[in-house]
Amino acid sequence: MKKCKKPARNKKSLRSDICLRRTNYRKYKGVDTTVQNPLPTSRLTPMTPQSIRFLSGLCFFLLSLSLTGCFSKTTTYMGPHFAPTQSVEVSFQEDAVPKSCQGFAHLIASTAAPVSGKDIQDAIIKEAREKGANHVLIGMAREELGNKQDVFRFDYFGPEYPYPYPQGWMGWKFGIQEWEKAGPLIGFGLNNWEEQESRYAFSLMIQAAFLRCQ
Repeated sequence: MKKCKKPARNKKSLRSDICLRRTNYRKYKGVDTTVQNPLPTSRLTPMTPQSIRFLSGLCFFLLSLSLTGCFSKTTTYMGPHFAPTQSVEVSFQEDAVPKSCQGFAHLIASTAAPVSGKDIQDAIIKEAREKGANHVLIGMAREELGNKQDVFRFDYFGPEYPYPYPQGWMGWKFGIQEWEKAGPLIGFGLNNWEEQESRYAFSLMIQAAFLRCQ
C-alpha cells in the first residue's frame, strides 16, 4: 500500500482526508469492529399472548394519559392524604387560621357559571372534606376568561409535604401563571359565601388552601 504523505496543517482536501482515513485504518486494523454472528431472524422469540396483552394495555394507558394531558386542565391531586372530615371551618383572613393547623394543599377553584355564593361554598367544602381538610383559607377571586364552565374544577399546586401554619405558609404564590392570565379581581368574601342571591354570570377563579387542624 502506498504510504500517504502527512497532510499540511489547516489544509482540508479530499486527498488529505483519504490519507488520514488510511492512516487510522493501519493504526487500528487489528481491531475488528464488525458484528460477529448476527442473530438470525429465524431465532427471534415469538411474542406470547401475555406479552401482546401487556403491550396493548401499555399502549392504551399511554394514549389515555396523552389525551388527558391535552384535553383536561384539572391537576391530579398528588399531595398528602388525610381521612375525610365531617365539618370544615372557613377563614378569609390569614391571621384567623388557628395556630394548631398544618397546610397540605394549595389550589385554585374554578367555578361553574352561572353560580351563586352558596354553590361555591358547597363545592369547596365538599372538596375539602374529601381531601381530609377541616379548615379552608380563602384568598382572592378573579373572573376566569374564556368559555363558561358547566362544572367546578380544582387545580392543585402542592405542597409535597404538610407544613406547620403559619411558619411554613408562603402566601398566595402558587399557580402564578394561571392566576396572571385571569380577568379582573372580583369582590368575593364572607358576605358572598353563604348567599344564594349572590350570583355570578361568569366563572370565577378562587384561591384556597386546605388545612388539617388539631
